[in-house]
Amino acid sequence: MIGWARGTQALAAIGDDRYLDAARHAEDGLLHAPAGTGAVRLHAIRARALSAHGDDAEARSAIAAAERARDDAHRDELHDGIGGEFAFSNAKLCYYEALTFVEGNDPNRAEDAAEGAITLYQNGPAMARSYGCEILARAQLARAQLMNRKLEDAAETLRGVLALDPQMHIHSLAHQLQTCRQLLVVPEHRSSVIARQLDRHLAAFSRAGVAQLVSGGL
Repeated sequence: MIGWARGTQALAAIGDDRYLDAARHAEDGLLHAPAGTGAVRLHAIRARALSAHGDDAEARSAIAAAERARDDAHRDELHDGIGGEFAFSNAKLCYYEALTFVEGNDPNRAEDAAEGAITLYQNGPAMARSYGCEILARAQLARAQLMNRKLEDAAETLRGVLALDPQMHIHSLAHQLQTCRQLLVVPEHRSSVIARQLDRHLAAFSRAGVAQLVSGGL
């Protein structure tokens, strides 16, 4: 339980942009959950924190450690037995890998990881499907595709995201889509109709999300 709590502290620190604190919380958690699914989660969280901090080499090492822990036959009673909010599936690991690789400027691996996450969420049991992670995985996929100059692929990936009802918007999605907009501002896209249309759609999506947040707070 302490390992899970440290992981949750680490996620909160990532949300506050305190990446080194997050990495330290995850490392402390690994002292209490050195194997099994709990370790997978903590290594993956640590990878996210290190990548966001700019330590790409250590982030890749942490992802490798997460994958080794995933292959460990050790059963974690909290994560595997109780499950529910404590579960950490292969789909979630792929999603965390996508976050790590896209922040680490490794779009090829980010694409693979994001596609893996989407596929696993779509094909897994409905009760284990995470709407938020699946949508964010699509945003990561589009971001990686834009980094690889795959404009048409990114536009197709974002089609379903942009069709979301404003009530379904996720706070962290706005940041990911803003990054996608920034990636559209490259010389080869200046004369692209697709790029201009996608930028307008992303801007409208962002405005709708802000309006929903404002009206929801009244």
